[in-house]
Amino acid sequence: MSTRAMTIPDVMTGAPREPAAYSLLRAKRFWVVLLTIGFWFARPYYFPLNAMEERNADAHAIVEQASLTRQISLPLMGLVACYMLWRIPRRRRAQGFHGALAIAAGAYFALAVGSLLWTADPALGLKRLTVFFLDVLLVIAVAKSFRVIELAKLGFFACGSVALIAFCVDVFVTHTFAPFDPDYRLLGVMSGNSQGMNITVFMFCGLTLLLKYPQRTRSLTAALVAGAILLFYTHSRAAAGACVVMSLFFFKQIIDTRVQRRSNVVALFLLFACVLPAIIATGSGERVLQTSFMMGRSDTENTATVSNRTPLWADVSDFISERPLTGYGFHAFWSTDHISTISKHLGWVVPNAHNTYLDETLSAGVGGALLYAFLLWGSLVVAWKRYRRNAGPETIFPLAMLGWIFITGWVESVALDPFLPTFLAYVCLAQCMLPESPYRRREVVVEEAVLGTHPGFARLKPAGAVMAKKDAVRLPAALRRRLAQPHSPDESAS
Repeated sequence: MSTRAMTIPDVMTGAPREPAAYSLLRAKRFWVVLLTIGFWFARPYYFPLNAMEERNADAHAIVEQASLTRQISLPLMGLVACYMLWRIPRRRRAQGFHGALAIAAGAYFALAVGSLLWTADPALGLKRLTVFFLDVLLVIAVAKSFRVIELAKLGFFACGSVALIAFCVDVFVTHTFAPFDPDYRLLGVMSGNSQGMNITVFMFCGLTLLLKYPQRTRSLTAALVAGAILLFYTHSRAAAGACVVMSLFFFKQIIDTRVQRRSNVVALFLLFACVLPAIIATGSGERVLQTSFMMGRSDTENTATVSNRTPLWADVSDFISERPLTGYGFHAFWSTDHISTISKHLGWVVPNAHNTYLDETLSAGVGGALLYAFLLWGSLVVAWKRYRRNAGPETIFPLAMLGWIFITGWVESVALDPFLPTFLAYVCLAQCMLPESPYRRREVVVEEAVLGTHPGFARLKPAGAVMAKKDAVRLPAALRRRLAQPHSPDESAS
């Protein structure tokens, strides 16, 4: 019998921690890097070395040309997805999708494939379906293999890297960084609205990690402040508004778990309630509200048309009325001819409907749009129930991501595509179809015990330290009984 002292993981799981667990952890870290690089090349970003030339090019032409890197990266990410599903031990991943949401997802996928029979552009439809299939495969692999906190780490690293590259491009390459110019927008490697979505997801991931790891409060707070500043300079009102609304759930959790004297928070809200009417009473309230709504932008003449979106929606609705039941094929409406026609009429390049629900109707008709809406709203209900049952970073993050994509979908097209921020949201949607595995819940408890973040683990030693019996008995009684249950044979073997 081994004389090695029992560590915290040993006491919690009943057996020494297997070397395979460390190997799996290293593999996941490697996958995070691979996915970050893969999504960079799968998305038509502007590269820093030729940002000046690429930024003046037509964005849709870049997408339609489908660069060699994009054609290579997407199949490679599909292979990575297959490897992930093979590499993760069966007991460490969720087993299968179930429920009404899974049935609706299957019907949506079947409708997308069947749209090839009536698509207006078969070649374009087949290409979009191939990309969609690879995206779905990757969503399934990540949803089954990664826990919520690991998703937050992936988003924090990847979206933060893209935002940092964008800032460096504007400052050092294009020399367009002008923080005091009301018409300046942080672009870097993509459009301002896409950059806003990227930084919004970065903020959600950072807030999730802030709740999970209180010992890293200073560094995470500094990163979040920098992200908020960059988000403001994108001047993306939809992204900023969704970020503020969904961040309220994080702030409530921070107040509930971190603030010792809630009277200070109440006093702060009372002060705000007194100052805001005073600003409005002085006559400058309208100007302050307008500046806040416009985020410093000077194009106030486009406010009534939601930045020229309402004329676009009117044109798109005319096309929908021609084929309301079948649509034009899965994402096949936006061909070169349709883009050219609508862009000439509106006077600006239009790559999509700037409304997810209209785009879904164009793709698969009213039935496809209803299936998509049921998937999104149903997953929101599931995420909300899980949050109400057990409020914490693992339940707030999916709720924030799904709420963000629900809000953003009214003014932007955020369908599933090779764009990491929206991809993470659809991974959260897929995880709402998965059952909560008891073993995965045990893994979460073990990690919280090691890190000292679970409220029931007072004065626990760091990871790898010897845990005394007097520390072990401080665990909640119900938790001790559940963790004391022996592993099943297949779990012990792997």
